[in-house]
Amino acid sequence: MIRERIKIALSWQKSYADNKRKPIEFVVGEKVFLKISPIKGIKRFGKGDPSHVLSAVEPLELDDDLSYEEQPKGIYDRKEYQFRSQTISYVNIKWKNHSEQEASWEKEDEVKDK
Repeated sequence: MIRERIKIALSWQKSYADNKRKPIEFVVGEKVFLKISPIKGIKRFGKGDPSHVLSAVEPLELDDDLSYEEQPKGIYDRKEYQFRSQTISYVNIKWKNHSEQEASWEKEDEVKDK
């Protein structure tokens, strides 16, 4: 009885989701916005902030699976957080293909390992 009700609920959810979906097709050369979450941390774009618009695009060297490795440009700041028995150091890294607003705080020991 429970499995039957779960199947019914899933079919209702699928029908609601299918009604809201629209087939999207793109033409070569058409401009689109991509929503991504980088591995080093989740960044969310604010509404109405045009800083994410690219004026001049620098070519990236992509791997076969269309991914690329982030390259640090420099370290701009350093902070230490003291916990009960240990101190953890963080560094503020500016990334090569990103603006200064997209700099991220990373653990210093992880950055040294890379």
